[in-house]
Amino acid sequence: MKRWRGYLGIGVLVSLAALSAKVPIAAADVELKPTAAKSDGKSGGASASDPTAGVSYLDFKPRYVNLPKGKEESVLEIEGVHAFAPSFTVKYEVIAVRSNQTGDWNTDLREFKLRPLYLHPIEPFGIKAKFGVGVEWFQDLSSSRTGTGTGTNEIAPLLGIGWLPTDKDFLVTLVQYFHSYHEDRDFDEVRATGPRIIYIRSLPSINGWGKADLRTRINHKDDNDFTQTLELQLGRMVTDKIGLFGEVFLGDDVFDSDDFDHAAGFGVRFLY
Repeated sequence: MKRWRGYLGIGVLVSLAALSAKVPIAAADVELKPTAAKSDGKSGGASASDPTAGVSYLDFKPRYVNLPKGKEESVLEIEGVHAFAPSFTVKYEVIAVRSNQTGDWNTDLREFKLRPLYLHPIEPFGIKAKFGVGVEWFQDLSSSRTGTGTGTNEIAPLLGIGWLPTDKDFLVTLVQYFHSYHEDRDFDEVRATGPRIIYIRSLPSINGWGKADLRTRINHKDDNDFTQTLELQLGRMVTDKIGLFGEVFLGDDVFDSDDFDHAAGFGVRFLY
């Protein structure tokens, strides 16, 4: 645990350093995404929820998760994106958890994620859009025996397109292929395809945004078993650079997924 506390400290320092960095990306990105790329609070909060937007932000997201068979978890996610240029972003995420999956309460860091993404403007069918290609790395930070770890380390290349049909609507279609290169004992290797659809609506009347994010997964190691999870998010910018949002996750009994029954949380978003 002490070892991972050190890593968490490094992650927080990196986050603070990223917040203090002044990267002139907003003006350059206006041409590619006129409304979404402005980090002015009116649209920046919405565009930060779009994986294909060249926007720098940092989110702190505590969450309660109701698991099957009466188990539960409290989760804290620190998620950020740093846009080094309008065409290149890096997303980083650290997840900590307090869980009673094993019957006893255990607290630890769960997972670290890192995702570089290259973006290129396109205009299919006359609709402004961005094509994205990248790869995501998932590093387990704990132990599956205590219920706080994921049980696998994975690599997941991805392809996607972020569409801007109107000034207020964003649609993201993407697909990832998940491949585990290390598994804990009693964990199967991961070979799965994950199509994903995200719809984001900018809400100028409340200086906010709404998001619906449908994540699906086809498990190629389990007879192509299909699972899905839906995330609903509603947020509002309280200043030009700071926003608040609430989110709900639906799974398991709702969508016949094995991950969880439901989860709910809130978040604080910093744009820079």
